Amino acid sequence: MKGAAEPTLREAQAPKFVAIKPTDFKGIKPRLLVQVGDDVSIGTPLVEDKTDPRIRFVSPGGGKVVAVNRGRRRRLEEIVIEISPEETALDFQARPIDQIDALDDRVQVQANLLEAGLWPLIIQRPYARIATPDVEPQAIFVSAHDTEPLTADQIFLIKDRREDFEAGLTVLSKFTEGCIHLCLPKNPNLDVPWLNTAKGCCVQHFSGPHPTGCFGTFIENVEPVRHGKTAWTLKAADVADIGKFFLTGRYPTERIVAVSGESIESPGYFRTRAGAHASTLLPKDLSDSENRVISGGVLTGTGIHREGFLGFYHSTLTVIPEGGKRRLFGWLDPGFTRSSYSRAFVSAFNNNGSYSFDTSMNGDKRAIVPIGSYESVMALDIEPTFLFKSIMYGDLEEAGKLGLLDVAEEDVALCSYVCHSKIDYCSLVRQALDQYEKEG
Repeated sequence: MKGAAEPTLREAQAPKFVAIKPTDFKGIKPRLLVQVGDDVSIGTPLVEDKTDPRIRFVSPGGGKVVAVNRGRRRRLEEIVIEISPEETALDFQARPIDQIDALDDRVQVQANLLEAGLWPLIIQRPYARIATPDVEPQAIFVSAHDTEPLTADQIFLIKDRREDFEAGLTVLSKFTEGCIHLCLPKNPNLDVPWLNTAKGCCVQHFSGPHPTGCFGTFIENVEPVRHGKTAWTLKAADVADIGKFFLTGRYPTERIVAVSGESIESPGYFRTRAGAHASTLLPKDLSDSENRVISGGVLTGTGIHREGFLGFYHSTLTVIPEGGKRRLFGWLDPGFTRSSYSRAFVSAFNNNGSYSFDTSMNGDKRAIVPIGSYESVMALDIEPTFLFKSIMYGDLEEAGKLGLLDVAEEDVALCSYVCHSKIDYCSLVRQALDQYEKEG
């Protein structure tokens, strides 16, 4: 795709507002802890999980709560904070690296992460939801190799954060007797060579196109999750944030975001803060009606407005042209400049390297056509056509046998892209995982 971010770091406009969006978090039932008009500090709890109140989501800014936005059926969607010029932050115990090494009490480390609001950074497989605090993982997977188009390069995000990253690895080592697998691109000229010798982890190298950089691919090829066990997954930048918290005793608010996409004239990386207002990262003349702003990548991100906020797990803001426009005599277009996975256009035989994409579906939703498209982009050893059919006719027991618990949204995103039936398999798999977990 056109519009990849250039590896240059710039300072973004300081946001006046930040937000936490409970819709970003899978597998929780949010309970609001603040009201409009309340004063909060950096690290003040805003929301907790009703099923496990230890899991909390905290404010990325100090100031005043100015909005609590709800959607259909009063679903809690956003808590917006106006940042004060005299913002304050909650202080926790800061520890030098030698004290972090000496920590041997898992319960204490766990309590610190829960209290600071950093526990939601840890995602468990199966179910791809926030990790259950009291369950020891079989292994922990840390990704510095993201292959989704236009997303931030995790290695670029942590290249100057060696101390934070290694402290984060040390913290994670307190939670498992298994291995911490650091997944890197197979590149002999790696820009950050110290990652190949990072302490306390097993370095794994991967190469190939997307979905090579998905956690499902890492887990299946390195250490498959055994029945009744779990694995934890984190992005490299999140590990560095955990390390920074223990080193400084402050909730980390700084975030480097890749602003990318064909609609951005000069795509690159910007230093901002967690939960930032999207408008502070976008050109002032960018039109919402002509472009789709996505918090996250083009395959797994969430569509937002220009006045929306960056997602909790996202280090990428992508902007691509809005689709839906009819092409005059489009059926006569040979498609020299249009991408085609199924070789419907001439471009499939004359690959020019990059293409222009918009949000057009190029067709209507219809029944599944089993012609092997899903299997050709599935990195896992499962039969996706049969898995999707079993989910659609409601047989979750059969879906479990066909590999439902081995996948998450990111693992099936390319199936949606190549689907002739225009079915969104990301949302389909998420609904199935939630229902499967609910029914035990």
